[in-house]
Amino acid sequence: MKSFLKTILILLFAAGFQILLFLLTFTFGSLSTTSIKKDLQTNKTYSILSSQIVTLIDQPSDTQDTQSQADDLLGPFIKQQFTAEYLQQKTETFIDDTYFWMQGKTTTPPVISLKELKDNINAQNPGLFSQLQELSTQMKEEQKQAAAQDPTMATPPDSFDLDKFINSDFSIPVGKNLSFMKQGYQMYTTGLPIIAIALLLAILFIVLLSDGLKSKLRWAGATLLVAIPAGILPIFLTFFLSKNSLDFFKIGDKSPLLAVVFRISDDLVKLFMTKYQVIEITGLIFLLIGAIALLVIANFVSSPQIITKQKSAKPTKSK
Repeated sequence: MKSFLKTILILLFAAGFQILLFLLTFTFGSLSTTSIKKDLQTNKTYSILSSQIVTLIDQPSDTQDTQSQADDLLGPFIKQQFTAEYLQQKTETFIDDTYFWMQGKTTTPPVISLKELKDNINAQNPGLFSQLQELSTQMKEEQKQAAAQDPTMATPPDSFDLDKFINSDFSIPVGKNLSFMKQGYQMYTTGLPIIAIALLLAILFIVLLSDGLKSKLRWAGATLLVAIPAGILPIFLTFFLSKNSLDFFKIGDKSPLLAVVFRISDDLVKLFMTKYQVIEITGLIFLLIGAIALLVIANFVSSPQIITKQKSAKPTKSK
């Protein structure tokens, strides 16, 4: 029965240790606003993104649908506005707003505001807004007609509502897309001390259920050793994701405006995965060192021996 309980505790320790490393990434992974801003600048994210936007705008569209026409109207203004410096300013403001929102210092979800782009269009070509609104209405009408002709085809969701975009000072709400980050931060603040205490209690109960110092050391070492394989899969998974584009952010939309959101989101998630990799590998190294040390020490500990005293027979006196 004791061995069964200890096995269950070892498996719980292995799973809990992975959760602990994930939560520690927020603390020791240098995921502060200053660090994120520095890493994005070091990786030349803004200059690369600015060049990609220009390439995307200059690339001729395969189709002449309403979405392409809207992009063609906005393209020249986007190229003019979206310099590397402008993207850096907007991104760093967005990062600060997101952290305040995650920490509960504000209840307003973060948005990416491109008001300067709207002001620039209004100053150079104010009639462009009416053209964009006409295209937006036409786009929705085409979707309804397509759905009416083919009932099996569902109407695609509006990933980019042009009317809302114009009427909201060219702002893109992203709070819903980043809700997982807020949930992760809340889990971190409440779960980190709980997980740490639970792991210590698991080790303590394993030791208490073992008989003798040698057995206690061996079980403790085995607990650390078993937790190592559980961390190998996350390392390979995050390595693969951090080296490849996260296409699930793109949702098949190639709008130049949404390209800004997708590229920065892509880089931020990759940054977190890279930091998590370092924490994971460091944690597994400490587990390995601790396990080897405990098992080596256990070999030098003598096993308890039962010493039996033999009563010597009393000599018989000769008469």
